[in-house]
Amino acid sequence: MKKSLSALLSVAMSVSIFASAAFGAEGNLDTKGKYDALVKEGIFEGMEDGQAHLDQTMTRAQLAKILTKVFKLSEDASSAGVYNDLTGAGWAAGYIGAVTKAGMMEGHGNGVFAPSGEVTLEQLAAVLVRAFKLQEDSSGVTGTVSPWAAGYVGAAIKAGLIQAKDDYTKPALRSDLVESTYTSWQRYLEQTETTAKFDAAGAKKLRVTFSKAVDTEKVTFEVSRDGVAVNPNKVTWSDDKKTAVLEYNTNLVKGEYTIVAKGAASKDLSGKVSIEDERVAKIEIASDTAPSVRDENYQIEKVYVYYKVYNQYNEDVTKTASVSWSSSIGPVSDDPTNSRVEIDIPQGNYYYQIGTQFTINGWISGTDVSINKTMKIGDVARASTVEVKQLYSADGKTLNVGLKDYSGFYLLLDVKDQYGNPVKAEKLNGPNGELSVYSSNPALVDVRHANTNSYPEFFDNVGPDGNDLGLQLVKNENMGIAQEGTATITFSPKYGGQVTTYDIQVKKGAIVKDFKLLPPTKTVSAGETVTIPYSAVDYDGNPVTDYDALVDSNINGVQLSGLSSDALRWEKDPADNKKGVIKMTAPNRTGDVYLHAYAKASGQTSQLVINVKEAKVPAAVTTLDTKTGLAIGAILEIKGEKIKSDDQFGHAMTNDDASFFRNYNYKVELTNSGGLEMYKGNVIADTYKTTVAYLTSKDDSIKLFADPANISSTSTATLKVSVVNKDGSDVKVRNDRTNNDVNYTVRSVKEFPIRIVKLNDIKTFEIADISHKLYDNIEQPQFSVNSKDVDVYGKLGDGTKIALPTDQYWVESQMKGVKVVRGDNVWNLYKVTTDGTGAQYGINEDTVKGTILVRINNDDGTLLTKEIEVSKATPVPTVLKIESKVANNAYLYKYEDNLLTASAAQLSGVIAATGQTGLLGAVDVKDQYDVTRDRTGSVVITQASRAALNGKYSVGDSITVQTGDTFTVTYTPGSGGKALTFRVKVEDPN
Repeated sequence: MKKSLSALLSVAMSVSIFASAAFGAEGNLDTKGKYDALVKEGIFEGMEDGQAHLDQTMTRAQLAKILTKVFKLSEDASSAGVYNDLTGAGWAAGYIGAVTKAGMMEGHGNGVFAPSGEVTLEQLAAVLVRAFKLQEDSSGVTGTVSPWAAGYVGAAIKAGLIQAKDDYTKPALRSDLVESTYTSWQRYLEQTETTAKFDAAGAKKLRVTFSKAVDTEKVTFEVSRDGVAVNPNKVTWSDDKKTAVLEYNTNLVKGEYTIVAKGAASKDLSGKVSIEDERVAKIEIASDTAPSVRDENYQIEKVYVYYKVYNQYNEDVTKTASVSWSSSIGPVSDDPTNSRVEIDIPQGNYYYQIGTQFTINGWISGTDVSINKTMKIGDVARASTVEVKQLYSADGKTLNVGLKDYSGFYLLLDVKDQYGNPVKAEKLNGPNGELSVYSSNPALVDVRHANTNSYPEFFDNVGPDGNDLGLQLVKNENMGIAQEGTATITFSPKYGGQVTTYDIQVKKGAIVKDFKLLPPTKTVSAGETVTIPYSAVDYDGNPVTDYDALVDSNINGVQLSGLSSDALRWEKDPADNKKGVIKMTAPNRTGDVYLHAYAKASGQTSQLVINVKEAKVPAAVTTLDTKTGLAIGAILEIKGEKIKSDDQFGHAMTNDDASFFRNYNYKVELTNSGGLEMYKGNVIADTYKTTVAYLTSKDDSIKLFADPANISSTSTATLKVSVVNKDGSDVKVRNDRTNNDVNYTVRSVKEFPIRIVKLNDIKTFEIADISHKLYDNIEQPQFSVNSKDVDVYGKLGDGTKIALPTDQYWVESQMKGVKVVRGDNVWNLYKVTTDGTGAQYGINEDTVKGTILVRINNDDGTLLTKEIEVSKATPVPTVLKIESKVANNAYLYKYEDNLLTASAAQLSGVIAATGQTGLLGAVDVKDQYDVTRDRTGSVVITQASRAALNGKYSVGDSITVQTGDTFTVTYTPGSGGKALTFRVKVEDPN
């Protein structure tokens, strides 16, 4: 190749799009591994026999093909027409024309391309150096090389694009091309594509480092160990959005972890991290001086030696490490909580004075980790330096003047004595505290606590990891509506040292000026919980919806009254945890309820009168949400959940077991049957045949059978459906028409016509959508596959859906890896599922689409197709749902308006992964395939009426609650997906 091609080649390199960014995370591969990766990306192919033949030379035609693939060039055989020596190389004409047109390769003149000619190493080096616009550099080049190529070879070697050789004039082997192409691709990806590196950040942490900032809202992670999903409990991003730390509640188990990052690049990024068991790596004693402690006679009675123990990730494990100690001056007692050992000086021994040297030895049994250090006795330790690391909010809030208090805000500090040892809170609190701390603007932010006689209050073990020293901030109780501003906090060591200042910016926050309660959007019934709409506007005319601004404030919030705090309350919106909503539980009586709201900042009030109606009951059956016709020979199952009812106010009632079927049943009567038969039970048998049936739960059902032995022509039957109480008595509704409290019987009966037709009378057939993907566990057999119903039905001109006999149509799979199965009962639908052989996926794809075929046995032989989607993506929790649970017609859990009520016995015990017991027993978890999965992950309890309940728990931990407890639960599944937050009240829900 000639130097004149460099510009064109650089342009081609700059505009080409290299394939999957995941390619950049293959790890340390040998040449064959790199070849396989290139084949997977569609860049390389084997020789005619399909083998790699890495030891063979590379021809000019082969190089043309590789360049075309790498740079995404369009094949152009016409441009190869300038060559007259391509006989026998017609397979490469399109590639040769492409690289010729792009200026990447040229012939030898006189129409000669020499497709079978060999490419030398120095020629390959020249191409790559020009592509990356590297400066020629011949220094250090050894071996045989043409004078014109020395600079290219040197630059390529230094850039890692080719490997050092003895002779660069020799033909390049296919292995050389693999190495250079792979390295070039890696280099290009680093410059243009988002790539990722994966490693361990700690005993409980994995780390993903991206080459560029990413959209953290779009990026998700899937982690597995030995094929089993082990997704993190928490993901923390760096400020530059380039690094994500995946955190776990417990230490990572030894093994190889596969991490997949989705949404960071055009394709998934993946990598592997090998984890070893946590081990102690070193013991450190930072200072050469051990501060002393004096007795009442000012004699040295003990000295402290401060130390740290670190694991292989350089994490502080002092508190859990077991170190044995000895010293040359006295007995040693270990105090790992304060990261120090205490050496007692024998009483009356005045030999040990300031400056006296001694040795201390520390070792950890069963390891080779030890320390031996010569130290000297120092004077009493005093706080000397202060470093403010950050302003920290335990609740994740932003500091603003509207907050009720600042109790959750801390300045995280690193305080050290004159010897560089850490200083704990015990030496800083109270009148003898070793730091003077004051605020330049105490009206905005103060540090003096009323409960400590106006001294600052320091706390150990605060911060995001629970291991920081923190100064708690204070809000002035007499503070009015303040503007935003700055308060400078000054730390001054009392016994000498460095003065430190730190500026705290306090935002004004949203201050509510105008507030108005608005009428509910529907009738309010006795005992019902409803949402009360509102309008809130700040002083700038902006709407205010933030929960903290509306509730957790002593100057700009809105106070509600008129009912008890339990009955009228602010809550966080389950759909948006930052948004405040007003909930009202109506009293169990009829009549007017008066509500009041008071905007604290402006003094504005708002009143609302709500007329509470009698408790709602099902007054009218409205719809039958299922097929309402049968072809002769078909069976139609109708479940209780398919029948819908309205209450006496015209509002749709929730049709579930916990509220509706706990109190009511549906009575179903078959009249004017037209030969249609009704069965109550799991089989079609005379003993189950009936004309009147009761549906007692949402899954309870009847079956209608259009028996060909009894029916030969079209007809219409009638189903009469009504609501009755659990004891079979009629439902009663207040007679509003006479405006009195006399109840009268309302037995609302809805008649539904059921059409019976012949198969050939149906002209339109449809297949219901298969709404979720099928899971293909070909790569992760520990997860079970799932199946989906194939619901085939007919449709009449008026829209009536007709159930078909399952022996009058057939369902076939048109997709590799997918099969169709038929239930063991005649009324069971066909099902589609994966067969264990694996679907055919594209390169770097985990989802593929296909079709199923349905053949109708009618005179027209109707054929239908339906698209299905199969995926091998790891099942992860995507849907969290919490609902009331009942057993034997009694509540296990009652869930209404984000409040879960259950007994202490029901909630206490193991936070179970499955079943309907324990704290998460009312929570159901489904994956992206609509399959119910075990609960995994963490639970955080906050705002508990008993402080002992507050904290972080994992599924599998045990917890004990007692009647009267109230608290908020935030459940985060193991995948680190969207959390579910709900309130809990411990009492009998029945």
